[in-house]
Amino acid sequence: MNGGMRRGLQLIAAEDTLNGEASAFLERFARKLKVDSAQHIGWLAFLNTITPSGYRGALPPSVRGELDAAHAVLHSYIRGRATLHALKKARSDAFNGANAAEQKAITSVLAAQRHLETNPNTLLDTHALRVVERYAGLAAHHAVAAICHCLDAAEEPAKGLRVLADISASRAYQAAGLGAARHFAFRVSALEQAEWELTRKNKKTSKEEILPLAGQIFHEYLGARWKSHQQVEVFRIEEFARWALASGL
Repeated sequence: MNGGMRRGLQLIAAEDTLNGEASAFLERFARKLKVDSAQHIGWLAFLNTITPSGYRGALPPSVRGELDAAHAVLHSYIRGRATLHALKKARSDAFNGANAAEQKAITSVLAAQRHLETNPNTLLDTHALRVVERYAGLAAHHAVAAICHCLDAAEEPAKGLRVLADISASRAYQAAGLGAARHFAFRVSALEQAEWELTRKNKKTSKEEILPLAGQIFHEYLGARWKSHQQVEVFRIEEFARWALASGL
């Protein structure tokens, strides 16, 4: 018996609140870091190690200059050879080059696509090409965002959590956009599923009726592929984090 005493509702402190940016163990780790502590420097080193694999895979070499420079500045900062001002300058340069990087990535992908493309084979070919273009741009966008958030973590450690989401999203958009979205059989499967669903409802299967539903199914299939790729990347990064940050977790 508690003698009629009432227990108050236990509130969660703001610093202990998790928002799902990463797995709980990483969020707790990042949110409790003190700027310039040994663990914080280790966190920056971890982020600076994983970030290049994201942007170097999503961007053509001709637009990686600002990002490689930002990576090098953070590397120097970690070793006490660069100032916070230099970091902010590198961050600004990387951010200002984002639009050009995205457009160059799209242009490069479309040029390669035209080189490989044969005559249209399905009703979804035109739409699928636009999706490939869109995903190439999103992969580049998240790749640039990753290095920007990596630099932000020097002043606000928790912002480094966004790097994991950026890298996994970038690689997932690239894998889904340059893989499944370009695959002939993937488009055919969406069209066949749309025709089957319309036929099952005793509807006519004209081009005008099939195409909208096939486009929706195409994106449902592609979304599932994107999520699968993204989860694999998150798992890979977090496994590395458990090893790299083991002493502080």
